[in-house]
Amino acid sequence: MMTTQSCLVAGVESAYLKKAHTKESGGSAQRRQLLEWMRNSGPIDTLTARRDLNILMPASRIKELKNQGYTFHTRRITITDEQGRSHSNIAQYTLIGEPARKVAA
Repeated sequence: MMTTQSCLVAGVESAYLKKAHTKESGGSAQRRQLLEWMRNSGPIDTLTARRDLNILMPASRIKELKNQGYTFHTRRITITDEQGRSHSNIAQYTLIGEPARKVAA
């Protein structure tokens, strides 16, 4: 098992360390993170969701949110990553609608 110290000695914050510092990493927590990002910061793309939110499959979380009644605009963009590599056909999601809330009678 990799320890925090060995991760830091290697000079890399591994997925192990990131998971250790995240309180929740399940689908519901990831859906909440995506919604919070889009409500506060606007659109999010696949690479940013992976890098900044540690959500490896953001398309799956978006699909689940669509099934719950949220609506999104998806467009394909080209992004240059931190290493200078260009990635084309990356999904960028914009939250455009939320499900109607039921009002108690």
